[in-house]
Order: sequence, then structure tokens, then C-alpha cells
Amino acid sequence: MIELERVEAAAGDRLRAQADGNPDAEAAAAAVLQHAVAAAMAAGVELSDVVAGESAGRHRVREELQPSALRSVRRASEKAREAERERDGQIARTQRLGVPRRLVAEAAGCAPATVKAIVTAAAAASNGAGSSVPDGNSTSTGDDEQTETGMVDGPQRERHPP
Repeated sequence: MIELERVEAAAGDRLRAQADGNPDAEAAAAAVLQHAVAAAMAAGVELSDVVAGESAGRHRVREELQPSALRSVRRASEKAREAERERDGQIARTQRLGVPRRLVAEAAGCAPATVKAIVTAAAAASNGAGSSVPDGNSTSTGDDEQTETGMVDGPQRERHPP
């Protein structure tokens, strides 16, 4: 029946518009689908057949678009991993330069503890071979700077007995 083919095509077009994130196209496709369903019902097509037609149309488009959508996800994920590796390398570099962890964290849009974790992971990955990445000291507030001798030179704090 031609009415069911129209329902299938309209349901597929609506799913395609939804997947593309185009609200105007989605609204137009929904209107076409509604009209196709009404025409099918007026022609005496059973409701269960109309529902099956909608489902078949969505399934057809899903099967058609799925491979390219998954390829796009894989490509985007690889780009994200590469960008993360580059960011981590640059963070490690700033720490080798002795840039305060707080400033690096601000530039990277993360917490100083995240910077420390990235630097620690980079040092562990290189097994310490030639690594001169300072790890700061455990009580660092992120304001400390490493001196040329490798010592941490940060704000001096007075210690008061409890």
C-alpha cells in the first residue's frame, strides 16, 4: 500500500532530522508524518500496520546512518585523545619549567591536583628516565615555585603550636 510507504518514509525523515539536530526540519517532518498517518488511517489501514510502518521507517534510517555515525564518534574520540595527550605533555613541560601549579591549572581549566596527577602519570609512564618534573611538596598550595636547585620556594608560613 502506498499509504504505508509514505508513513515509513516520513518516519525515516523525521528520525534523520532528529539525528541532525535540526528542530525546523524535525517539526516539518513530524507534520508530514502526521499527515501520512492520517491518510493511511483514512484509507482503512490498520493502526498496528501504521505503527509497524513507522517502526520500519525508523529502523531503515537507523541502519543506514549507524555506520557513518559510529565512524564519526571514533574520529572525534581519537581527536579528543590526541588533544588530551598534547595537553598533558604541555602541562608536564610547564612543570619542568617550574611554572607554579596553580597557574598551570588556571590555564588548563582544571584543579591543581589534576595538574599534579597528570605530571605524576607522565613521570610514571616514562619510568623516571631523564624526568626532571618537579612533584612539588605535599603541603603545596599551588603558589610554590621551584628554584634552580630543585628546592621549592614558596610562601613562608609561620608555624604555631596547637
